[in-house]
Amino acid sequence: QGELAAVKRAHELGVGAEYDDAQIYAALGKTAEVNALVEDRLRRPSRGEENPAALMMFAAREYRAHGFKDASTDMTNRALAWYESRPSSEGTEARQINIALALLHAERWRDVREHLTKLAKRFNWSLNEEPGILGILGRVAAHMGDTALAKAHMEKLKSVNPVAGYRGNAYPRALIAAALGQKEQAAVLLRQAFAEGVNYEPYLHREIDLQAMQNYPPIKELLWPER
Repeated sequence: QGELAAVKRAHELGVGAEYDDAQIYAALGKTAEVNALVEDRLRRPSRGEENPAALMMFAAREYRAHGFKDASTDMTNRALAWYESRPSSEGTEARQINIALALLHAERWRDVREHLTKLAKRFNWSLNEEPGILGILGRVAAHMGDTALAKAHMEKLKSVNPVAGYRGNAYPRALIAAALGQKEQAAVLLRQAFAEGVNYEPYLHREIDLQAMQNYPPIKELLWPER
């Protein structure tokens, strides 16, 4: 009830973005309220990747982080349907990456891999040189039971230049380790990722592979500390 009151107070004061509201409502499983936010967003124009699907996926991830998997699945499917409805002229590199991430959240492993393979050809990527893509492919391999390939991607990430602003690739390696069920290694790499510049922010608890380790004490201490 305190969270709902906070949303109401924010609106009374004329502050509070739709993402703030979506985070609170989705965390509480308030599907009617989240749907109302989405419907309102659909009535307004999009600006690149600031679009209705972005809000849908934000809510979908928050739903799942708080145990509302069915609501998360429904919202993810709605986001993917929105992406599919858009003209090809909007198919930028950023858009295609967001589609891949939505497919990942939907656990559509084969579709993720096929989508990224097509993008590599279209945008002339080297899949072995893009840390974000290697991380996704490693997680997909883990979920599809190809442990050797997942570990190969983890190893490759040690020598690939990290994304600008970070000092290494421990974070995508941690996610692959989590997807493999290697809890101890995931925790070690997550601590290393913080040392490399990854910030402790809410998006971390929305990662499906980290959520699967929520009850593992070292991970819980890092991401879900007792208050």
